[in-house]
Amino acid sequence: MKVTTVHYIVFLCCAAAVILSLTGCNLTAGATEYEIIYPSGYSRDCFTYDEKSPIEGSSCWLQWEEADDHRKTYDYDMKILDENDSVLHIYPDVGRKAMRGSVQADHTAWICAEHWTAPHHNGYVEGWLKESDLLWIDLSDGEILFQDKAGENEFYITSIGTRCYFYLPGKEESIRIPAENAVIYYRDTSDWTQKHTVYTFDYVAEPDIDTSNGVSTRIRFYISENQLKVAWTSYEPVGNKNWEYLEKKAYEISLIENFKTGSGNG
Repeated sequence: MKVTTVHYIVFLCCAAAVILSLTGCNLTAGATEYEIIYPSGYSRDCFTYDEKSPIEGSSCWLQWEEADDHRKTYDYDMKILDENDSVLHIYPDVGRKAMRGSVQADHTAWICAEHWTAPHHNGYVEGWLKESDLLWIDLSDGEILFQDKAGENEFYITSIGTRCYFYLPGKEESIRIPAENAVIYYRDTSDWTQKHTVYTFDYVAEPDIDTSNGVSTRIRFYISENQLKVAWTSYEPVGNKNWEYLEKKAYEISLIENFKTGSGNG
């Protein structure tokens, strides 16, 4: 039988599938994990699967629920609950299994519903964020004051007033395109298309840190009023069969001043 190019391609695809199944290939292996940590102590990472999450600074909660046509669209509804789990507001088709929110001084809340595609994780793995929905909501009556999207790998951190802050990982150098360092920037509701750089990191993929004893690397984003700490950590043994995320390098960033470059500390 004559072997055609098509037959050869099919053979290679089948062989690759068999090899991957035998090796238990982990598509997210080596990718940096994210963890977001709020002033209250609440945090989310790639292993957080809660059906509801607190809206930071309030007694309200976010909850996702499969939409009526979920089997066709894979959409989720977003609910806002009070402290007694009573439904205050429902927003069809904008919910996700990874949602976060925080209250502003005027009792409005910024909500982020994230669409992650990382297998075997509920998001928070670098390179696997498809897009996010950002909603600014008046909690008193449920009115949506603003709604728009953030794009691929734009990781939402927090909001101050009309500004939403994001972390964007760097890009390696390619043909005719120079490398781009990781950055913190904000978008404002007055012109959502514009990105305003707040901080440029001193690295593209990761800072110069020793993670040789670790099995995974995690960036921890610590949020406080008008401030942000970005800490690079490595999951390593600390004795007595215990493991911890050891801080390797940290960056203290003001969110109300427009820094252009930074080398961090730690």
